[in-house]
Amino acid sequence: MISDSVPWKESLLATAARIERKVVQKRWTERSMFLFERDVMTAAYSVRKLIESHKVSDTLARKSWPLIKFARIGPVPDVYNFYAPEELFDLSSSTRFSLSTLEITNQIVHSFLFFPVWQWHEETGRRGNLISLSFVSDRRRRDHLLSIDIGKIIELLNEVGDEDVISVTMRPDENGERYFSEVVGVGRGDPRHWASGCANESET
Repeated sequence: MISDSVPWKESLLATAARIERKVVQKRWTERSMFLFERDVMTAAYSVRKLIESHKVSDTLARKSWPLIKFARIGPVPDVYNFYAPEELFDLSSSTRFSLSTLEITNQIVHSFLFFPVWQWHEETGRRGNLISLSFVSDRRRRDHLLSIDIGKIIELLNEVGDEDVISVTMRPDENGERYFSEVVGVGRGDPRHWASGCANESET
């Protein structure tokens, strides 16, 4: 369990800012790739841990995010062919898909395939901006490949990082053991957010 969510959420906001800077990054090295993967992986774990610790509202944990998926048309991805997704999935045809905040973080934490996707400029033969993240868990690799807009990843991390849990309801089960039945939170724009109170105090 996480007792103090503030440093975890501050870290998520910092990670979101780093990923946002990488959107327009032109030069990518092995070090750049490692830092990007580390940031996304650790952020996904942090969000999942915050949800499991009831430090994220039920509404945000269940929020649906748009993705697209590509059906598998080739061999099952394994340790020998994972580097060639174009031979495993139909990247020319996609379908709309959606997952909750918790489901996305689970897929990323347990990802078997994980790679960033950039724009490609045919006229220059060079990469453009970072546009999306493709991934799929070990359990789902036989079915499809998922892709989410990088802006949605940034938005997800910012929303979790900005949220303040303002109400928690606990109820006992038939054995008397208490469980969380409802977690309510607000974003930074809500007057009930702790940051709003701090701002008001500083103005008086």
